[in-house]
Amino acid sequence: MDAENIPDLIVWTSQMQRTIQTASKIDAPKEQWKALNEINAGICEGLTYFEIGERYPDEFAARDQGKYYYRYPGGESYQDLVARLEPVIMELERAENVLVVCHQAVARCILAYFLNKDAEDLPYTKVPLHTVIKLTPMAYGCLMECIPLNIDAVNTHREKPKNCRPDRTLSEALNEFLEEPADTNKVRTKSEIVYRSGGTKIETVDADGNRVEDYAGGANSDPSFI
Repeated sequence: MDAENIPDLIVWTSQMQRTIQTASKIDAPKEQWKALNEINAGICEGLTYFEIGERYPDEFAARDQGKYYYRYPGGESYQDLVARLEPVIMELERAENVLVVCHQAVARCILAYFLNKDAEDLPYTKVPLHTVIKLTPMAYGCLMECIPLNIDAVNTHREKPKNCRPDRTLSEALNEFLEEPADTNKVRTKSEIVYRSGGTKIETVDADGNRVEDYAGGANSDPSFI
């Protein structure tokens, strides 16, 4: 980060220790935002998808039926989180050179705003772990760059399930999560999978700092961001 020599860089973190510790070595002014705290999962806090499905199968099915509006018992929904993040997003609109160190659900909401995703797709926005996602405003949207940090991490992404019935088995609920879905909108480079949004070009930068700009698809390709 120091080598980038970004002028007037400011770092925003949540009030949770994991983001504060992540940002601690960055030599830049820091601000803590309570609004950037991870979504409150209520009774499901700290549980894996398997554990939620095993302990609370009805809640797991209800969440899959409408993930944006579903509120964890004793916790929040994505709709609640979007409302909580509104002041953060308004500040980001006016600010320059801000590094936001946050959590996956929070990052989904921020990305969805700047990439013009709708409510139904927002909870399924891919946010890879240990990756810097850079957004640069342009005339018709944002340029998005994904910069992986070469740290081993599991894939925590779960596609929108096809079977949301309350009577499904746990195996049926999780099989789709365990299988790598076919996605014609993805573009593989040597460093990351890249996605397109709203006709805006998305680039990726590999571990050596080389920018990869090409992607499949032309003017008639589907511009959605999955």
